[in-house]
Amino acid sequence: MIFDLQPGRGLLPVELGMSVAALTAMLGDGTRRAQFGSPDESLFFAAADLRVTLRDERVIEISVTPPSDIHVDGVSIWHGAKTWRALVAREPSPVLAVGFVILPTLGVAFTGLHDGDRSQRAVTVFAEGVWDASMDDAEPFTA
Repeated sequence: MIFDLQPGRGLLPVELGMSVAALTAMLGDGTRRAQFGSPDESLFFAAADLRVTLRDERVIEISVTPPSDIHVDGVSIWHGAKTWRALVAREPSPVLAVGFVILPTLGVAFTGLHDGDRSQRAVTVFAEGVWDASMDDAEPFTA
């Protein structure tokens, strides 16, 4: 599946704020649900390499891994550093924390691209405040 990264909106066609009903109408019931020590719930869609985090039955975080593709301005984020570096350049305060490059103003985080670890590649789009706790130990990041 190909997702279109739209900072602040989502990994389209999946959008932040989308209801579970709209999400499952689009993608089916998902392959499993899980909670990881918080009131938020994760819903997995294996066929799309997609995980969404739900709060009060609304999407607050969207994560995608390969082989699904993510396009930024029509270009795959997985194929070369130019695309992810251009995304970092849009962020006034990029940081590195918990192994992720976090672009807090854009509401985007990624891993496995900046360090070349193909086994860890993932991109996440998140609602305001969702990654705030991860910022406590953050260090400035330069692409």
